[in-house]
Amino acid sequence: MITEHIHNQTKKYTKKTTKDARKKIGQFFTPTPVANYMANLVTVNHQEIKVLDPGAGTGTLTASFCGSCEWEKL
Repeated sequence: MITEHIHNQTKKYTKKTTKDARKKIGQFFTPTPVANYMANLVTVNHQEIKVLDPGAGTGTLTASFCGSCEWEKL
């Protein structure tokens, strides 16, 4: 799943940078389990949906939401 890839890339990045450096520039990452939980709170009742992701990060929330929509189709 794409969220696993994002999680792995984020882990690599956070190992290379200090928490203080990320905090200084306001950079925070949503943990994959939290993103998956939040994505599963959404109920999709339409064939066509539009998503607005106000985040500017790695896309974990959007990827989790898309993944949950795929699971609902199965």
